[in-house]
Amino acid sequence: DGSLKQLFRFHDLRHTYATWTWVARKRSGDPQPSKFVQSQLGHAHVQTTEAIYLHTVTLFEATLYDDVAKALDLRADPRA
Repeated sequence: DGSLKQLFRFHDLRHTYATWTWVARKRSGDPQPSKFVQSQLGHAHVQTTEAIYLHTVTLFEATLYDDVAKALDLRADPRA
């Protein structure tokens, strides 16, 4: 029926958290943001975190951050 309930699961919030935490940590200079996300999610191996939760984040990091920054009006240069 295409309802929101069918499109998203509660567990999807975990993926969202992992993605945004990784991006925020990377942007703030963390050289290994996957390790932090791994500890937050309680995974024994960073490979689990990267394969399941972060497999596309590096491909879309710049686009994700820029789109949300624009949406939240958090641009570095307010004239941009």
